[in-house]
Amino acid sequence: MKKVLPLLLLVFTMISCGSKKKAADIPDDDSIVYILPVGVTNALKDKMDGNYKDVYFSLIQEDGNYTLYYDYKMSNSKINRWIETSKRKILIDKKLYPLIFGTDETFAVADRYKAIVEGANSGDLQFLQRISVARNRNSIRFKPDGTIIR
Repeated sequence: MKKVLPLLLLVFTMISCGSKKKAADIPDDDSIVYILPVGVTNALKDKMDGNYKDVYFSLIQEDGNYTLYYDYKMSNSKINRWIETSKRKILIDKKLYPLIFGTDETFAVADRYKAIVEGANSGDLQFLQRISVARNRNSIRFKPDGTIIR
């Protein structure tokens, strides 16, 4: 019995300390899942060449068409809070990846809810921090029907 107890304790510890899946690997029933047209998904996969680690997407609508930007999380970036808490996800190869919208830059703030409420109660909302998403060359522009523009 003395030998069995440490063995059970060891097995229990190994099971409970197992590796955790990343958020992108875990389906979330609260998420709003976006499924892109097949042509857009295929073009995106070709451009990204399998490099999905720490990726996030930003979708902007302009002139009736869409531009989907993708970039990778950087440590200590204020945008990480949006990326990590976004309930909007893009489905690619059976995995979910964070999605933010261009309107987030216009209307959303980087501050936490408590700070926003305290500022509103004091009448001072000038402190609110806006976040700007860098628009880089990593993008696909497409029509609503999925036709790739560039």
